[in-house]
Amino acid sequence: MAETLDNMSAAGLDEAVEKAFEAAQKDVYEYEGKTYTAHPAAALLPLIKGDEFETLVVSLQQNGMRHPVLVLGDQIVDGRNRFRAAKQANVKIIFKQIDPAEDVCRLVMDLNLHRRDLGGRKVLVASRLRRMSIRIAQMRRDALARALREKEAREAQAAGGGPDAPAEGKPPEAGSAGPGPPSPGGAGARPRPGAGPAPGGPGGGGRGRGRGPCHWRRGGCGG
Repeated sequence: MAETLDNMSAAGLDEAVEKAFEAAQKDVYEYEGKTYTAHPAAALLPLIKGDEFETLVVSLQQNGMRHPVLVLGDQIVDGRNRFRAAKQANVKIIFKQIDPAEDVCRLVMDLNLHRRDLGGRKVLVASRLRRMSIRIAQMRRDALARALREKEAREAQAAGGGPDAPAEGKPPEAGSAGPGPPSPGGAGARPRPGAGPAPGGPGGGGRGRGRGPCHWRRGGCGG
C-alpha cells in the first residue's frame, strides 16, 4: 500500500513518465523497410506475453487484422501487441494515422483501461497517463513559444538591415548614397586660374553669404 501511494505521488508519477519517454525510444518495430517506435503514452502500458500473446497470434491467423495499428507519424500509439502478433502470424499489418490534434494520452486511456486486464494497476496507469498529458501539452506550448521567438528574431534581423543596405562585402549599387568625388568648390578643390572668389565667399556678393563651400554639394546644406 505504501509503495502504491509513493508511486501516486507527484515525484513518483513524474519519474514514471520520464522512464516511459526513455523506454519508448528503445521500443523499435520494423515493417516493410520502415522503422516505428512506441509513443511514450503507449510505453506506459505493459506488453502482453505468454498464453495471452499466443491467443492473439492464433486470432490473427484465423481472422486477419481487424483493428489497425494506430500511429502518429512513425510512433505507435495503439497496437504494439497486434503488430508483434501479426508479424509472428505472417499477417499483413494495417496502419492508420491519427489526427495530430488528438489527445494521445486520452486516446490510449479510452482504448486500453476497459479493454485490457490490468488488475489493480488501472488507477495507477490512468494517473500516469494524465500526468503525461500535462507534460506533452507543456512541451507543445514550449515548442510554439520557441518557434515564435525564432520567427521574431529573423524578422528583426531582416528589418535591421534595411531594404537598401548592401550585403556584406558588396559595393553600393549605382545611384546609391556613398562617398563620391569632391564637388566643385568643395573643401580641397583647387581654384581654376583666373577664377574669382566663389559666390558667397569672401569678397563675393551678398546673395550667397553664409552658405560656404557646401552650397555646391548636391542637395545643399539643408538650408
